[in-house]
Amino acid sequence: MSDRIARPYIRVVQAATTRGAIDLIAVERAVNGSRPEGMTDRELREAARILIGRGYSATAIAETLRLSSIVVRRWYPAELARELVAS
Repeated sequence: MSDRIARPYIRVVQAATTRGAIDLIAVERAVNGSRPEGMTDRELREAARILIGRGYSATAIAETLRLSSIVVRRWYPAELARELVAS
């Protein structure tokens, strides 16, 4: 049995499956814990931005997207500043 907490599925794709150079299907899979191989930096940043909007911490985002929390904090320092104040 996994120690991961079940969470609701995050829907990203509405009508279009891309926005500019961002593959929204890949982003949707990533924010739901199934990060596809070959995601671009832009797609990963978009996934992180969505998770920040859902209240995820840098650590939770890093675990979900299989990144370093340092990278996530570097991408969005202002948005994650509240996390540092709270700790």
